[in-house]
Amino acid sequence: MTLREALSQVPDPRAHNRRYPLWGLLALILLAFLSRMDSLRGVARFARAHPHLLPHLGLRKPPGHTALTGLLHRLDPQALAQALVPVFPETEP
Repeated sequence: MTLREALSQVPDPRAHNRRYPLWGLLALILLAFLSRMDSLRGVARFARAHPHLLPHLGLRKPPGHTALTGLLHRLDPQALAQALVPVFPETEP
């Protein structure tokens, strides 16, 4: 299973008028944190600094801090952890 497939299985807690695909935002957050960003403001800066990555994540423009914060406040962490187990089996909850 690919990371995209795993992240696509996470239930999206946002309204149906969302601008960014959930899997793309989660993958962006993961990439930014792996690149040593330590905050959601850092993730937003990372997205602006690396626009060439956005199309690969299904994103047309970089998300802002508000979009990232709103998502993570609503996201079910257990659902995310469970979806990532096939990709990262050593993290089994």
